[in-house]
Amino acid sequence: MSIRVSRQAAARFLLASQGLLEADDLAPWRDELSGPDGTLEAVRRLECIQVDPVSLVSQNQHLVLWNRVRDYHPEQLDGLLGAGRVFEHEANARCVIPMEEYPLFRPRMRHYRALAWERRAELGEAPERILREITDLGPRTSREIESDERVVAYWDAVPRTKATSFAFELLWESGELMVTGRRGLEKVYDIPERVVPADLCVKAEETNDEEAARGLLDKYFRALRLFDVGDFRFGWQRMPTTERRALVDGAVRDGRLVEVEIEEVRRRYYVLSQDVDRLREFDRPGLDVSPRVFLVSPLDNLLWRRERLADVFGFEYTWEIYIPASKRRYGAYTMPIVCGDRIIGRVCPRADRKQGLLVVEGIWFEEGTANDQGVSDALLRLAEFAGLQEVSWIRTGGLPD
Repeated sequence: MSIRVSRQAAARFLLASQGLLEADDLAPWRDELSGPDGTLEAVRRLECIQVDPVSLVSQNQHLVLWNRVRDYHPEQLDGLLGAGRVFEHEANARCVIPMEEYPLFRPRMRHYRALAWERRAELGEAPERILREITDLGPRTSREIESDERVVAYWDAVPRTKATSFAFELLWESGELMVTGRRGLEKVYDIPERVVPADLCVKAEETNDEEAARGLLDKYFRALRLFDVGDFRFGWQRMPTTERRALVDGAVRDGRLVEVEIEEVRRRYYVLSQDVDRLREFDRPGLDVSPRVFLVSPLDNLLWRRERLADVFGFEYTWEIYIPASKRRYGAYTMPIVCGDRIIGRVCPRADRKQGLLVVEGIWFEEGTANDQGVSDALLRLAEFAGLQEVSWIRTGGLPD
């Protein structure tokens, strides 16, 4: 079975699945979700949210939730971590994930532990020292258990990372430590026995690799909603194209997935069979879409697959933060601008906390599109969320003063 839809229907379906569309009786999530419970519900609906330390305005996980939860504050997500209602581990990258899905990730943690065994041996007594101190004395940051010895970590070319810092990372990957909150940018760690509910600990030990792989693949399908087989992180893990294709073909045969042909797009996509009617509904004429504006962070779930962004929205996007400043086309933290069912441009904001300003270094609209008032209002909301008093423009092609 396969279906054919317009690019506009695909765009509307994706935005609605991400809580970023207002149309007829459909409201964005931020109109209905609020408080800690609303924050948890947003994490569940998105399946997971990528965690990133970069904070030129605010950290990615908080910007994702700011767009989807009314009056969101970072303390709400930190509170969920501390209460054991969500946890952090590798999915799309380091992500925050609903705690009830901890058993699906436990086999992967065991796998990471096996892979890292030789590296742990290089760290001497650091891993056991960390585990002993946290078990006996309670949650700690890596700065509170330091060593002078330097080692080559995953991200190093020369020995420059403290042995204890690398040990914390390995222990977190293997599930022997869990993140329970943050003090500024520092992660706070505790042992899983004090974080994960007892019934989930039991279930996690009973979950085998095959069950976990199937569960993680289904979770990937739900998170992406509309996806292709070209994603190298397919199912949250790297696998050859032939294996990806075999998994999708099998899911189509057993009725879990349906192939989607998008008009004017060569790449073939897939959706869950349960989403077919909803996807088709967005193709109906006369649907009234509100020109509501959202400023989307560079690692937002909507942007995870750049090829999909180009196919469905006709929007090319690169996060330029790791590109030398002289070679950037736009800016270090350029945020796509969603307006209604389109991506109409991008804006590059930066927080100047000393001056209390949200500095807009540039704004670029796609040809034939603009929503000056909507973007201005969204920037004022962003400034307020970041604890800044005003929006300041640098004249590099933006809205008029």
